[in-house]
Amino acid sequence: MKIIKKIIGIFLIQAFILTNYAFCGEVGPFFCVNKELSSALAPEVIIKFPQFQDKFLREIILSGLRKNNGLVPATSKALQISARVIYRLVTKEEIAAIFEQAETRQKEMIILQLRINSGNVAKTVRDLKQYKIHSDKIYKLVSKDILESIRQKKKDREKEELIQVLEQYCLHAGWHKNTADALGISTASFKERLQKHGIAVSDLRKELELKALKQEKGNVTRAAGKLGLTRTRLEKYKREIKEFREQARQEEQARKIRLLFETLEETKGNRQLMFQSLRISEKTLSNWLKKYGDVYFPGLVEERLGRVDLLLEDLKQGGLEAKDAEIYQMRRFFSKSIERIEQHYGWMRVWQGPLQERFVSGELAHKIKKYEKLLKVLKKYLLDVPRVHRRFMKEDIDKIIKIIDYFYEQNVYIAVKESFEYSVPEIIRRGKLKMIQANVIHIIGQAI
Repeated sequence: MKIIKKIIGIFLIQAFILTNYAFCGEVGPFFCVNKELSSALAPEVIIKFPQFQDKFLREIILSGLRKNNGLVPATSKALQISARVIYRLVTKEEIAAIFEQAETRQKEMIILQLRINSGNVAKTVRDLKQYKIHSDKIYKLVSKDILESIRQKKKDREKEELIQVLEQYCLHAGWHKNTADALGISTASFKERLQKHGIAVSDLRKELELKALKQEKGNVTRAAGKLGLTRTRLEKYKREIKEFREQARQEEQARKIRLLFETLEETKGNRQLMFQSLRISEKTLSNWLKKYGDVYFPGLVEERLGRVDLLLEDLKQGGLEAKDAEIYQMRRFFSKSIERIEQHYGWMRVWQGPLQERFVSGELAHKIKKYEKLLKVLKKYLLDVPRVHRRFMKEDIDKIIKIIDYFYEQNVYIAVKESFEYSVPEIIRRGKLKMIQANVIHIIGQAI
């Protein structure tokens, strides 16, 4: 029993010894132990581990290859292992993969350092000296396009910084010296940068002066005060000043018309509420309505009707997508559609009666009524759809799409009539009894 324990102990000791030694005959003079390992304590016990030797040596070689970026000569020299042994234990594909990974890591490291150094190759070589990377290596791994883009970003940053400082000083006397001092460079270097980036100071001045005039809506006094200049300096832009004033006038008029239009809808044409809401006199309100109402309100109503067309198109597209979706998404389609229809249906109802007679022509009034009746039916139909069974909901979506299609074909009456024709058992089962009413058909018929 003691002899067996002794043999096992020797076996384990020699196994651990193998992890610290290479193998004679294949490794060279660095460490040397006989292949047929025997113990001085038990010379009669001879233990051979050829498979263990290859596996362990392969791991050492792979580690060395990774450390030496996949270069076999450097790995052979570092481990004192012949290249023949490396190629026997590691395939060429594995060596190539290690080499490629190493080059990728090097490329990423080089590009990062180049960005830090704004594309300066010489400085990058000095910073990466410990990795033994030379300029030839950089030009090999990094393409000219990448190198040029890095350098271009540096130029763009430099130009942007130069323009920002110039904007503060170029409108006033002594701008050469003041700008150079702000940048921390000499006046000569500042002039070189201007020439390098192709910056024309006269164009920059003009841009700043026109920008101020536009912001102040053509008001020369306020623009001059903002820039710290005299009025005479800005009065030379007569044509631009006229354009800015006209543009400001049009923007103010558009804002006024939009505000008047929205207030008219909110108050449903109640003049007392309108001039109180707008905080203007009743006479001013009458003048505004007379000046803008007949000219601009019909166009705004047409714009609203264009949005209704987009709504109907979205309902068709959303319905087709909802048919193939889950049941909860189909229910969401119905609820969202009702909300969107409500938004448009409300303003259409406002443009009935006095407002329609005052601001909307006969043809446009007929068009509003036509759309209003269609939305009314769609809303009623969507509200009454039972959202229990998927098949029924798909059928309802098909009928909604059919109604919209027929509306644009001027056959709304036929579409709705066919859509609401159910058998008696189906009416009872689906709760559609109240939908089949003569007044609904009559409403759609009137909309044609």
